[in-house]
Amino acid sequence: MKNIQIGRVWTEIPTSWEEMTEDQYFTYMLLLSAVMSDEMPRLEAEKYFFSFLIGWNGADWTRMADIDTADQLRTIFLEERKWWGMENLPDTGCINLMPTWHGHKGPRDWFDDVKWGVFTDCLDLMTIIAKEQTREYVEALASLLYSLPKDERPDRVLQYHCISLVRSLLTAISSGPVSINGQEVDLSIIFGNGDGKEDGTGMTGVSFAVAESGVFGDYANVRQTGMWEVLLYLYKCKKSKDKEKKS
Repeated sequence: MKNIQIGRVWTEIPTSWEEMTEDQYFTYMLLLSAVMSDEMPRLEAEKYFFSFLIGWNGADWTRMADIDTADQLRTIFLEERKWWGMENLPDTGCINLMPTWHGHKGPRDWFDDVKWGVFTDCLDLMTIIAKEQTREYVEALASLLYSLPKDERPDRVLQYHCISLVRSLLTAISSGPVSINGQEVDLSIIFGNGDGKEDGTGMTGVSFAVAESGVFGDYANVRQTGMWEVLLYLYKCKKSKDKEKKS
């Protein structure tokens, strides 16, 4: 957090997505969905969001130009970042800033309560979304993560949020070490070839391979095992395999 002076008043604002309140994050995602659907001009949405951040709750936009607050916030908040676009969704550092949606619970921070099967289904959907960005698959991703009933469709805010959340997690676990129980574990070695398995079957193939080991039971039981348990198992297997190659 950082204090900035606006006129005679000092105001504390977040300096990263992780420092946002749930209300601030929801407001950003709501405005993002409006911009992406051409319901609101980008600059108007930006002024609204900045005024919300500094406590004006989206009101009195004309004051922004008088004190040039928007430029000040652009510099302080997220330097050199493009704000509005699917490819520039916020990286929340694996913190779920929308823990519930209309009474439906989403995944905990870092997907601590997510099962392996849900995680691999998310990967499959994200692969398709990256190529097509088809509404059907984006809605399926949101419905999966928030366990929505078939007769309830996720709105655009939740859809963008879920894409952002999964992207943040994948970036964290595939790009370098993460802290698990106080130890730094480099899970990126699991994803080194891009699909999780050398035969090209991807994470489905990985799941069957884990099932064949019998460590967590059959394929159905593997899917019901915690995501982090399976990832740590795969990490240990990979480390052991690499050690054998060197010896």
